[in-house]
Amino acid sequence: KERFDAAERALARAIELAPRHADAVLVLALVRLQKGDGIGARRVLDDADRRGVEDAELLALNATLARRMNDPSRALPLLDRALGLDPGHAPARLARAELRAEAGDRAGAIADYQELLRHGPSPTDAARIRDRIEKLQ
Repeated sequence: KERFDAAERALARAIELAPRHADAVLVLALVRLQKGDGIGARRVLDDADRRGVEDAELLALNATLARRMNDPSRALPLLDRALGLDPGHAPARLARAELRAEAGDRAGAIADYQELLRHGPSPTDAARIRDRIEKLQ
């Protein structure tokens, strides 16, 4: 616990000095998650967003937290923004495909799954993605 607290203090100080440093924000959010503080992690990510930190990884993590907190309507716009910054961000693409499928947007989900296939996933992942496409058709 002491290590996490020390890391949290050091990262918070680093963000004070460089408020737009995406890596420091990401690691601070992950430290808070490791400590079991999902709300604190989300606050770190939301604060960075308000400061104008644009980073696909931060947006995707924030969307993951929104999904875990049963807030899919908040997650989808975050994933859209993440993919706008990095269209090849596979975790964001997969999460968006899953959210679209859950919301009944079969065409959107299939399009995202097909985009994942275009980026050459492993054979195992490709088989899973094709299976998901088949179930949506």
